[in-house]
Amino acid sequence: MEASLQLSVYSYATGLLGYADPDEVRLRFDVLTKTKQPELLRYWTTRDRAANVQLFRLAAEVLSAIEAGVFHPNPGWQCKDCQFWAWGWRGRSMELSGAPLLQSTR
Repeated sequence: MEASLQLSVYSYATGLLGYADPDEVRLRFDVLTKTKQPELLRYWTTRDRAANVQLFRLAAEVLSAIEAGVFHPNPGWQCKDCQFWAWGWRGRSMELSGAPLLQSTR
């Protein structure tokens, strides 16, 4: 929860839009458990300037990679819906608009 980028973005946006002082924003995840006796759990956290710096550094790295045309596979549950899956990215070169996206190391 302390590393949640989603909460970092919400915290920053709340301050940016003038809804609250970013240093005073408290964030919460509400989790409903799927157990025999469901339970609502609340997890509170805050974000500080260091979290914003980390968020912006990560965003800058991602933006730089996108601008450089670097797209790497990130396998997960969503793979069946991924447009890269159809191109057979596993170990083969794939192209999008003539730009290589993945090179095989074999």
